[in-house]
Amino acid sequence: MDWKIYIHSDPKILLGKPVVKGTRLSVEFILGLFSEGWTEQQVLENYPTLNIRSIQAVRQWIFDVDYQRWDGQIERDIAEGKLDALAEEAISEFKAGQCREI
Repeated sequence: MDWKIYIHSDPKILLGKPVVKGTRLSVEFILGLFSEGWTEQQVLENYPTLNIRSIQAVRQWIFDVDYQRWDGQIERDIAEGKLDALAEEAISEFKAGQCREI
């Protein structure tokens, strides 16, 4: 799913926080509801401007952002020599789609 269809950032809306398009509901707010134990159904019932695709986009957005942060940190750790050869090999295999079965 391309979350960019459903989520955007505009400096004029909530100081540029990522929001679901057409709403003032930030990704952070929606994720907060889930962390408090809300179900998708509860979110959809309480915020009718959302739909299942926008909820999926929020989840995809957080996955992509977290992965980019994680991937960037790994690259810095490798450059700084903080990872051993085995860890570097595992990361290279993962990036190449050649994950070993554990």
